[in-house]
Amino acid sequence: MEKKFILITGSTDGIGYQTAIDLAKSGNHVIVHGRNQEKAELAMRKIEEVTNSYNLSYAYADLGSSSQIKEMVSDLYKRFDKLDVLINNAGIIRPERTVNQEGLEETFAINYIAPFLLTNLLLDLLKKGTSSRIVNVVSRVQSNQLNTEDLQLEKEYTAVKAYAKSKTALIMFTYLLAQKFRNQDITVNCLHPGVINTKLLRAAFGAGGASLAEGSKTLVFAAIAPELEKVTGKYFVNNRSVSSKEITYDIEVQKTLWKKTEEILGLAKTL
Repeated sequence: MEKKFILITGSTDGIGYQTAIDLAKSGNHVIVHGRNQEKAELAMRKIEEVTNSYNLSYAYADLGSSSQIKEMVSDLYKRFDKLDVLINNAGIIRPERTVNQEGLEETFAINYIAPFLLTNLLLDLLKKGTSSRIVNVVSRVQSNQLNTEDLQLEKEYTAVKAYAKSKTALIMFTYLLAQKFRNQDITVNCLHPGVINTKLLRAAFGAGGASLAEGSKTLVFAAIAPELEKVTGKYFVNNRSVSSKEITYDIEVQKTLWKKTEEILGLAKTL
């Protein structure tokens, strides 16, 4: 199998870390992402020890900072000629509504805004990859509706509502981006990794779940499974394509969300 260059956000611990191990073991070049240089480099060294693989690099940025994301992307373009797989895995949940230095509600910023920005900035590298894949880690915790006039839950905030909204938005981004690239050699899919024993699960729901090894399986499947080479615009659970919430398929809401996101980030309009 041809070696893939794979960037995994949030891969210093949890499912992302385990996925980095599994993908490195299968001979791929994994770029470990962490919030800062110390965490990212330390995780990379640990993965080297576990896997005996030296096809590893690291990158770092606080995903709550658009300027840091842009700096990381600039660095990646200098170091790599292509990117075959981008796994947007990093995610958080906040018990109370908090905003970052850019004035964005943190759950929405990390779980949705960051993948939107990072993906769009890395498209030129992905276009140079071989049958490139964009994989978004979402959740079965989804919203039945999406109020595009209150994306950052300034009203009636709860942790679960904010988390569900951010993941619902990420699913919509997946589907619309898949449509945009339907005639190119890039696929875009999303997945629910299962109820996995991570810091996020324990913080949000106070309960354990399945092992990290179990959680990484669908990420690895979506990233490199040969049978998915031409499959795009799907939502996977346990390596099977299933339906997400009905609202996620609403094309007009998808487009409105995209335009609102560009406005938030101050990007040029692409729709």
